[in-house]
Amino acid sequence: MEDEDFRITVPPSVRAIPPTGQVTARKGGAVTLECKASGNPVPSIYWTKRQSGTGKSAAKIGEGPVLSLERVERQQAGVYQCTADNNVGDPVTVDMRLDVLYICKHSTIAVMSIPGWVFRECVGGSGNWDVYIKIYYAQYFFSGSGFPLAMG
Repeated sequence: MEDEDFRITVPPSVRAIPPTGQVTARKGGAVTLECKASGNPVPSIYWTKRQSGTGKSAAKIGEGPVLSLERVERQQAGVYQCTADNNVGDPVTVDMRLDVLYICKHSTIAVMSIPGWVFRECVGGSGNWDVYIKIYYAQYFFSGSGFPLAMG
């Protein structure tokens, strides 16, 4: 009997670092998104960003386990996808959400008023909303997508 070349193949798996998949950066700062993949053969990794509104991913914006963004702008906030593929089974993807903190220089107070809550809208720039909610003297900052950013 002849020797045969046996290979054990394992479909890819991928996980976000940190496991929550949530990363926060300050406007103008730098941020690193990271994911870890495993499988046999070793998977290749690439990054895309989901288009707001459609939920579809755009073209590749990076390759490898680390995506570094320099001088982050508000428009870069959103869901980034890390995809691992080794041609064994289907590619797998993990979502990472990037929130960008910034100071709202021009604001108006919304007409709607709820006791204990304060709403504020940024009227400059791209028109994205920032909501500041004050409950029992605790102030929470939310992104336009409704996710908490920080507690002040």
